[in-house]
Amino acid sequence: MFRHPFLAVVLTGLILFGNSRASADTWTNYADIGPTLLTYESTYPTLCKRYHLGQSVQGRDIWALRISDNMPAEEDEPEFKYIATMHGDEIVGTKMCMMLIDYLLTNYGTDPQATNIIDEVDLWIVPLMNPDGYDKASRTRTNANGVDLNRDFPDLGTPNTTTGRQVETAVIMNWSAQHTFTASANLHGGELVANYPFDNEDTGSRYADDDLLLIWMSEEYTQHNLPMWNGDWYHGRTNGADWYIVHGGMQDWNYHFMGNKEITLEIGVTKQPSATLIPQFWADNRVSMMSYIETSLVGVRGLVTDGVSGLPVAATIRVDGRSFNDVYSDPDVGDYHRLIEPGTYDLSFEAVGYDPITVSNIPVLSGDATRQDVEMYTPPTLGFPNGGEELKIGLTDAVAWTGNTVAQYQVQFTDNADALQVTGDGFEGGSLAPEYTTGGSVPWSVTSGSTHSGTFAAQAGN
Repeated sequence: MFRHPFLAVVLTGLILFGNSRASADTWTNYADIGPTLLTYESTYPTLCKRYHLGQSVQGRDIWALRISDNMPAEEDEPEFKYIATMHGDEIVGTKMCMMLIDYLLTNYGTDPQATNIIDEVDLWIVPLMNPDGYDKASRTRTNANGVDLNRDFPDLGTPNTTTGRQVETAVIMNWSAQHTFTASANLHGGELVANYPFDNEDTGSRYADDDLLLIWMSEEYTQHNLPMWNGDWYHGRTNGADWYIVHGGMQDWNYHFMGNKEITLEIGVTKQPSATLIPQFWADNRVSMMSYIETSLVGVRGLVTDGVSGLPVAATIRVDGRSFNDVYSDPDVGDYHRLIEPGTYDLSFEAVGYDPITVSNIPVLSGDATRQDVEMYTPPTLGFPNGGEELKIGLTDAVAWTGNTVAQYQVQFTDNADALQVTGDGFEGGSLAPEYTTGGSVPWSVTSGSTHSGTFAAQAGN
């Protein structure tokens, strides 16, 4: 639709892997994943690093490999993640992730697309999310507790917490919370289609305000995979809820809570096909996997910084007029990446302790993202009382204002605060406190009839 024109590519013959660690003739063994990723780190120390994310119910390791051109530095780049095989019996995704890792690292500097990805994207790949379901003679969809992990994530309207979740779900949630992912996909088997949000109608509609963007992202994958593009689904993609309703899905959790545009990729009708088909799966998915990563480079991007110190600011960014669309700047660098289709947009920036700002009429074109840096400033601080102002915000967000109506305050109320009360220094109520020393024969009383600077004010007589 708006980055790459459709190009029909006929893929023929066999892919030659030479001495590749991602062998094309056998499916990946769980026990080989950790050591293989460590070997990549040792071989390409400036391009990748292995991370241990956690363990499964039965104590098996869940690994990730981070790939970027300037390891381990944090840079102004979109973060992207692939996660495969959250259903243990859907094995093709794990193999495709391992082969993608090998291809990117061994072709850096020679393949322009692989080089662009490593130079411009902070890429994370989790080849196997459900090792307990995968590493057994009879593989299972569920984890060791018999739970479908793609029904275990928080839905909109429920607490975004790991409490009560499966350990594999919690591993992914905790890891994701440490990052600001821009785009992602989770790889499955059993069908041949790209499935995009929403998976249900918790927002009141199954179609996101970003529907056109999500369709384009899906087609960036399917148009390079001819069996998907020419299969049973129009252009190889579907809205999730149009297919069937899912609650607790990972892709909607990413969209609602993490500011991350994720789709679900069903890349093979057969969940456990013959290993002889591995070269064809790779031929079908290689360009698609790389092209989808590059969707993280469109839209609007920039740095959010403190206008005085120049330090990065952790801000929330939203497109005016779109619901459920918040994205977040990286607190370490300040970079944000808002994927969006071509058009003209107003973006609002909010951060705790800063005046909000709206930047209007930002043009977005096809191709690389529009650059829009933003400086944010803290509101002025009052150094003395204005006279009895009191602002109370209750649990229902009702606001009660008393006192000087011309006094101006900015109050930021966050979702995780139970109550907020802001009181300005003003006049005493009731009897005079012991701090006062009085004199003369006229009675002294507390006054609130006129404004005085200072902490205490009283008057004698009428």
